[in-house]
Amino acid sequence: MTKGGATRKVSVPGRLKGKTDPQIKEWAREELYGQEALLDRDTLSKIKRGEMKEVLLRTKKSGFFLPGTNQFIEASDMSVGFGEDLDEVEKEMEKEEEDWAWVDRENKAFNQDTVPESAPGRFAMRQHWEHGKRVYEYVEASKRSLRKIHELLAKRGGPKAYGVMTHETASSLYAWKPDATPEDPVFDWTWHVLDAVLRFSSENSMREYVAELINTDLLPSNAPQQSLSDFLRGLNDKKPIWRKDAVFLSEMWSKLKRGEKLTGEERDRLKQQFELLRH
Repeated sequence: MTKGGATRKVSVPGRLKGKTDPQIKEWAREELYGQEALLDRDTLSKIKRGEMKEVLLRTKKSGFFLPGTNQFIEASDMSVGFGEDLDEVEKEMEKEEEDWAWVDRENKAFNQDTVPESAPGRFAMRQHWEHGKRVYEYVEASKRSLRKIHELLAKRGGPKAYGVMTHETASSLYAWKPDATPEDPVFDWTWHVLDAVLRFSSENSMREYVAELINTDLLPSNAPQQSLSDFLRGLNDKKPIWRKDAVFLSEMWSKLKRGEKLTGEERDRLKQQFELLRH
């Protein structure tokens, strides 16, 4: 656990540029849930000049925030009301700080600047897979909740960070294909197709069948990937693909959803529905 005052690493909002010392201190107090922050003259000056993008805020009082809350426990009160539980609280705080440090490093490696979601080609999707791999490795090593790490990544990432859904998709991709090689056809998909396949079914066998259908029949016929995503997400008459033969498409969607394989005739007809979008 951090000795002395509790700390929080936060992004410095651009609106603080040109503000007064009291205004900056008030912002810091809000970030520390009402606790006064230790801010030296140099830090205050850099914030006023807009030179700091993030800052490690430390409370003036010694103590720590209870894990998962904004409740501050002063050092002088640590032995009061906690007894033998204090060691467990300190251990949990150490784990929290390890989570924050790992999440901050990961957000620097994986964000909308380093890995644009809509970027074409294998690089972007492979980076999503690599991110999912690192998330799983950290969760397994630290015995943390996958959901907790996803939420923490989104919360601490700043304006260019990905949201929880993207972290979930990256982790699900790795869990589905932990041994995927860089040549796997899935890396030619857009993120939207990948996410649609992963959410279409939690059964890997069904995902593999849908992937084979996409890679063998639909993409070779130049089916728009956005339409593939729209089809897999279900009936929506606002989407172009569903303005074709909606009855047939609904039947095929339902059949796939039940885990049933399409006949050769059905696959050909489904391919024709996507081909019609190009005319």
